[in-house]
Amino acid sequence: MRFFTVGIFAVIVAVSCTKVPGSGSAGEFKSEPDSLAFDTTLVDSMFAGSILRLDMEQFTKKVMNIPYTKEALSNRQQLDILYPEETIGPYKVIVLIHGGGWLSGDKQSETMAPLFEVLNQGYAVVSVNYRLSGDARWPAQLYDVKTAIRFLRENADTYRLDVAEIVVWGVDAGGHLALMLAATNDLPDYELPEMGSADYSSSVNGVIAWYAPTNLPSLPDKMLPMTNRLMGFNVLSNIDKVKLASPLTLASDSFPPVLLVHGTNDSIVPYQQSVDLLHRVNVLTGDLRAELVTFEDARHADPLIRNSVNVLNNLDFADKIYYTDKNPYRTTDVKNIRIDFGADDEGF
Repeated sequence: MRFFTVGIFAVIVAVSCTKVPGSGSAGEFKSEPDSLAFDTTLVDSMFAGSILRLDMEQFTKKVMNIPYTKEALSNRQQLDILYPEETIGPYKVIVLIHGGGWLSGDKQSETMAPLFEVLNQGYAVVSVNYRLSGDARWPAQLYDVKTAIRFLRENADTYRLDVAEIVVWGVDAGGHLALMLAATNDLPDYELPEMGSADYSSSVNGVIAWYAPTNLPSLPDKMLPMTNRLMGFNVLSNIDKVKLASPLTLASDSFPPVLLVHGTNDSIVPYQQSVDLLHRVNVLTGDLRAELVTFEDARHADPLIRNSVNVLNNLDFADKIYYTDKNPYRTTDVKNIRIDFGADDEGF
């Protein structure tokens, strides 16, 4: 298995809250102009340029670019469903949420390639896009992924999905969103049901989060531009509002099982972020509901983490949620995921 990493991927991170969840309509995500104390031109330039994508032609059984909202506010509110070739549905589902600092990334980005390896392990993969911080401020991103989960439950028969349990697997910014889904299970104030599938639950049954922010106010200072961009205001001016977008703050005794994966030499999202959430969830739940896989000296998006061995080991966690016995479709064979370099990238 080969992994291709774009330099811009060492990117990522930060998040928060501009609008109190549930306090307005889906289109009301406005900035606070007097507090935008950051240079958006600088932030945009940090994430400029094209990002390599997966070669989607390699997946023979798929439905792509499915709108998941009742009325689209953005063409980002779409998801892809990819099915394993060897089995017949209904399929158990793993939902993937991409990273990119909340201001870049895509459901078909090459950075998601390792996670697509679960396709030959019996699972259908649902890869979700959400509005980026250039389009909408927090909590738009959380509302989007919650609506996507509700959509899957409403349309399970149409797409031959088994949604009795749903595990979400997120990478950095996507990991934060996955953890926020878990932290806000059954909290009406964090729902916007008018976006679609209002009669269905957005609850998730487990989360795998790679190097994810869990406590936004304590992210490194160099990540402030990204946090400010998402929030629409200077986060240092209202720490209490930022905490409302932090899984560490919202964790409760009903937190579902979670597997945290982090490198100790991560300067983008410090390793301590996962350690703190591990301890808080386990104290609140009174059991070992949270687990942490540590990669010594690994950096953010390190190849040590983004490899097939780790993916399959992490999948053991999902199997325990979905199966009372062993997953009958598990194999040691690793699915090779091809990257579409395009005509302009042949010399890469």
